[in-house]
Parts: sequence; structure tokens; C-alpha cells
Amino acid sequence: VYAKATIVSKVKNRVLIVQAAGNFNTSGDLTGATYGGASMTRFASGSTSNTVAWYLIAPPVGTADIVVQQSTSRNILAVGTSLFGVNQVTPCVNAAYSNGTGNSSSVTVTSATGSLVMVLSLDDLGTTTWTASGAQTASGTLAIGTTSGAWGTAPGSASTTMSWTTSAANLTRNLAFSVSPVYGEGTTARLTSPSGK
Repeated sequence: VYAKATIVSKVKNRVLIVQAAGNFNTSGDLTGATYGGASMTRFASGSTSNTVAWYLIAPPVGTADIVVQQSTSRNILAVGTSLFGVNQVTPCVNAAYSNGTGNSSSVTVTSATGSLVMVLSLDDLGTTTWTASGAQTASGTLAIGTTSGAWGTAPGSASTTMSWTTSAANLTRNLAFSVSPVYGEGTTARLTSPSGK
């Protein structure tokens, strides 16, 4: 189980998004996520349930734990992001998954102007250095044991590619998606609380 205290601010049309990835070399799934005991909605996963994303519409204001459950104990990289100005019916759409090889890793997402594209990428085989390229802005990196990862955002467009250059030529995994705005209100990442176990 992964747990991290996360702050949600009192803002309009807020959504909490959790992205998580478990070490692919250990079998088992990421089975669910909660915030302050409230179950989150799973909306995206990779080719297996080792790379998953969830959201919670209108999360309670304050500080509470994000908890990610897994069927097998292993390293997890996870990040919780609180956003505002987000569509309260279908906040996250058009998830895309890819594998990267060599010293580059990328995934392309269908999005739109006014939306926000988010990605979580993972390297199971080493503590690589991640450098964002293209329109993407790196939000943070994290390494635990031999597992490392990075996450980032980019403004939405009809076709948005989230790209990294990596220092190690290992197999990487990428899970990205588009966050839909409320009409007339730009989607803005409010707080990011990265951690892992």
C-alpha cells in the first residue's frame, strides 16, 4: 500500500488525479485508490494494471491521505495532482499508453485547445535521468531502488506528444491522457504532491 498526505485547496470545479506505476518486474496489479477514504474512479491503465490513473471529482477540501492498493508488494511511483476549472462530468479522456526503447520515450494523446495533457513515465531497470522535450514541461521525477519515473504536463492540442530523453537506454512505459476544462475556464494544475513507496 502506498500512502501520501495531499492537500486539496478550496477552488471551483476541482478534481484530484492520481497517477501510479508499479515495478513491472513484479507480477500483480494496482487494484484501487482512495483519498481520505473515498474511492477514486479508475479511468486509464496501460497494457497491464501496473500503470494506472484515477480521479475524484470535487474532493473534500483539506489534507488527507491518497492510498493506492496493490495485489503484490513492490516499489510504486505515484503522484497526486489537484486541479481546478475541470469538467465535472468527464474530467479525463483519451488515455494513451506506449512503450519506449533506447534513449527516447514518447506517447501521443488526442486533446484540444484549453485542455491539459498529463503523463507518467516509468523505467523499471534503473535510475535514469529524464529530460522533457517538445511542448511538455517536466513536473517532477522520483526514484526508488532500481525504479525511476517522471511526470509532466503540456497544453492540449489536436495531437499532443509527450516526449522524454533518458540517460539510460532501457524499456520505459508511458501513460498519458487529456484533462477537459469547464467552458470558459482554463484547466490549471493547482498542487502536485509526489511521493512513492
